[in-house]
Amino acid sequence: MDSCKCPITNEIFRDPVMGDDGHTYERKAITEWLKKNGTSPITREPMDINSLKTNYAIKKVIQELKSTFPSQQEHCQFQLDVDIRKTRTRPLFQGFGKSIYEVEWINRNGPPIILLRIDGAKANREASFYVQLSCHPHIVRTFGLVQSNPGSFMLLQECAPHGDLSELLRENGFKPIERVLRKIFLQVCDAMICLADNGIIHGDLACRNVLVFRFNPIEPNGNLVKLTDFGLTRGSTIYSMVDSPSMTTMTTIPIRYVAPEILRSPDKANYSEKSDVYSMGVLMWEACSYGELPYSSLSNDSDVRQRKLNDERLPQPSQCSHQLWRIINECFQQESSERPTFENLKDLLSTLHSESTNRVKRQQPVINEITCKYCQQLCSTNELDHHEENCDQHPHRKQGTIFHTRSLPKQRTDNIDPTSSIHIYLGSDSFISGITQQSTNPPPIQPSDLPSPYYSTRHSPNPPPQPSDPPTRHNSTRYSPNPPPQSSDLPTYYYSNRPSQNPPPQPSDPPTRHNSTRYSPNPPPQSSDPPTYYYSDRL
Repeated sequence: MDSCKCPITNEIFRDPVMGDDGHTYERKAITEWLKKNGTSPITREPMDINSLKTNYAIKKVIQELKSTFPSQQEHCQFQLDVDIRKTRTRPLFQGFGKSIYEVEWINRNGPPIILLRIDGAKANREASFYVQLSCHPHIVRTFGLVQSNPGSFMLLQECAPHGDLSELLRENGFKPIERVLRKIFLQVCDAMICLADNGIIHGDLACRNVLVFRFNPIEPNGNLVKLTDFGLTRGSTIYSMVDSPSMTTMTTIPIRYVAPEILRSPDKANYSEKSDVYSMGVLMWEACSYGELPYSSLSNDSDVRQRKLNDERLPQPSQCSHQLWRIINECFQQESSERPTFENLKDLLSTLHSESTNRVKRQQPVINEITCKYCQQLCSTNELDHHEENCDQHPHRKQGTIFHTRSLPKQRTDNIDPTSSIHIYLGSDSFISGITQQSTNPPPIQPSDLPSPYYSTRHSPNPPPQPSDPPTRHNSTRYSPNPPPQSSDLPTYYYSNRPSQNPPPQPSDPPTRHNSTRYSPNPPPQSSDPPTYYYSDRL
């Protein structure tokens, strides 16, 4: 069984791993291959050993089969009322020769299960074939065959907790966004590729035959679907029809879903992978329409048949983008040769899904980060002001530029004379390393050169003060955190509660201007001191 075998060793998986090429391999085999070649053995694209991840879906299936049926894993044959029993007499579903019963294990632990009975047909393969085929992560798991009367066969399968996709869309209000639908379509395509590789035609591809195990209308990765009821058509190679007085699922043609070539002639030769691709297009339309029946305005199947033969296609659903609709229309081609294969269809959907995901990521704003206007570095809103003041690309951070010590980061104040609040920047290297250089620039601006006590070079909507204007405390619209204190506002002592190496002053000590070892850029002015001026280089 190709789907359960490593493509390198052609043996059943023991430790399956998935590479970034999307294919599953036996860990030991793919590791040795990559050490020699460094490329994917299937796509020939570069691939790294570090990209290998355990395929837990396949691994879990194999482990559960071995642990659940240690004595019957080779034959996978079960008996009703011996290995399993019905929990209720009436079936969960019944129609067209197909019945589904809820059953449970007898004297063993196992996952929830159902019993699928098909009348008017028989299985053409050994039970192990159906078990191995269901190892694919998007094909419903089959545990084996159950002994039944002639003219029918019964399969023991896992139970889907959320039913089928058609019912979920129609009755349970599941309204997924398009990205979620594309993810579901990719999972169905994966299952169909597995069937096609094994020469199996589904023949009845529709939302009602897609079982839902997890669903999330917003997050694509929160969805898991599996394909069921494949091969139950007259074109099947794994089942055969037997004489039956009533209509069965093997003889029924789903007119609203099948390809036009089958409507023209329902011969076995017209069932192919391309006819399943047409049905896949109808399935995608049905899902985008949230479970609406194809050609629901027509009650007569003969009218539906005529429309399809005339190539009168289904309309574009309102929830379907133009890009996805183009892909669906490729599946509706009248000539089967013009339709894509499931491999091609998966590539088209994968490309669209990746582009859409990347577009969504690009549209999401960067939260709490703004670009520095000088060096284009991203900074948080809390750090932006400090970064721009000390950015090496700042036009004022050149040799000879005047700046206030309060705008410097802590680690850059080691080489600054604490007796002055105005300094000359000698360049970042010399400043940080402490190298003394003689500045060739004009001498620093003196306080007497400034037009007013509180003047800032930051742009202000008000005109700059003129010499004839009376002096004001604030000639800038920018608020200063340290306005010049008045002599009447200050206490007798200038004391800081910051930890100091010196003991705190005692009441018996003579008064001093500074009882803290920490230098303050703004000592309290005395009445005899000249007025203090503040100059800022911040733009």
